[in-house]
Amino acid sequence: MANLPKTQMVTLIICNDCQHAFVTEMPLIEEVHQIVCIHCESVMTTNKDQCCVYCSYGSEKYPKMQLWDILRSSLDSS
Repeated sequence: MANLPKTQMVTLIICNDCQHAFVTEMPLIEEVHQIVCIHCESVMTTNKDQCCVYCSYGSEKYPKMQLWDILRSSLDSS
């Protein structure tokens, strides 16, 4: 069996209003387009050029995007 690439399932979100950082789990099934800061309750929405709030504000991209980046880099190196 081939070694499957590892993806991060948690990300550190930094609120763009109060700069509070909090860790959250990312779902596998669907992208999330809004997230509420647990400190100031500001609602963060997906940036226009991103697929979800994790790619917009997180330390790690959404898991599907992580896999896409791994696939793209392996195709570029072959």
